[in-house]
Amino acid sequence: NDPINLVQYVYIAVSGNNTIDHTGRKCYTVVPQGYIINPLPTVDIVGTNNVYQICESDPTGNDNTEVFDLTSQIPDLLEG
Repeated sequence: NDPINLVQYVYIAVSGNNTIDHTGRKCYTVVPQGYIINPLPTVDIVGTNNVYQICESDPTGNDNTEVFDLTSQIPDLLEG
């Protein structure tokens, strides 16, 4: 139940073949590995708030193609 964007830890037991304890088990050390979990950005569902519409405007005739510049839509795609 920890908030997102804080460091969370996974603990890893690391052992080697060189040392054993008095019971014959391999000795180990516990190493913490930190992770930061970032939430995914919220994106509007297409057609609800932000509409990017473009019509073919070829001055020499309709060739059924047009160029979209989606870089102009980055702020809308990454709101917040």
